[in-house]
Amino acid sequence: MIKVIALCASYNRKNITARAISSLFLQSISRNVDLRFLVVDDNSTDGTKSYILENFPGVTILPTDGDLYWAQSMTLGLKFIKTEMPLYDFLLVYNDDVVFDDNSIDRLLESFYFHSSSLQQPPLIVGATRSSKCGLVTYGGLLPYPYKLYPIGFRQAPISNSPQYVKSLNMNIALIHKSVIDETVFLQPYFRHGGADWEFGLQCYKKRISIIQPAGSFGICDRHPPSMRIEYQQKLFTKLKMAASIKHLPLYPRLRYSFAHGGILWPIWFLVPYIKVVLQHLLQKFR
Repeated sequence: MIKVIALCASYNRKNITARAISSLFLQSISRNVDLRFLVVDDNSTDGTKSYILENFPGVTILPTDGDLYWAQSMTLGLKFIKTEMPLYDFLLVYNDDVVFDDNSIDRLLESFYFHSSSLQQPPLIVGATRSSKCGLVTYGGLLPYPYKLYPIGFRQAPISNSPQYVKSLNMNIALIHKSVIDETVFLQPYFRHGGADWEFGLQCYKKRISIIQPAGSFGICDRHPPSMRIEYQQKLFTKLKMAASIKHLPLYPRLRYSFAHGGILWPIWFLVPYIKVVLQHLLQKFR
């Protein structure tokens, strides 16, 4: 029996979260898989918790007091799993706005076992997602820029007909073996929201844990709209404050991430997005 725990975080999008869970409930799984569910709900006020409990028997809801955001919610979920659900083989992490294709779990497991046979360590398997509108890749594996420019930034790996080895990942769909969890820090505690999955991928890369994006895509997950909108007429201080907000690039996590993975030029990489805001402001001002 292969024991898989599906983990996601939710906040105030009841119907979207339910759609994601439903797409997992309806999976056709040929392997002998025991699939369990944990949803960390960050104090939703739209009835997410009660709706999931009523409509999806067996799903465990871990409520919070709120204000944890994605990364800390997922970290709390893993702590709960380690104490209350410790007998598992794989962690299936996903965003609660993913709609899984049928057979996705089978395909993720198939890829894991196929590649494990030729690798010294169990790989991390990341599933690509596609747009509901155009079918192009939205999230998944991440590739470095050419010539190793900007080592802490990435470009999206395309959906391909063959597996790809990537350097990091978006955790919209990822199958992580327990041994990988045990060997790494699952989402560094200095992250509250975004960026933690990129850092986790770089941890794996440094430990020579292969990150593989299998052929094809595994579901639909449309690109998120920008978490902030900087207006032309705003003052520079306001723009910088927004750029450093929790849902964009907060200063302390960005500093730690840049220092850990940016090499000797890490101070420059740390400042790049904020310098970009300043330069754009000056260009607009003097047009």
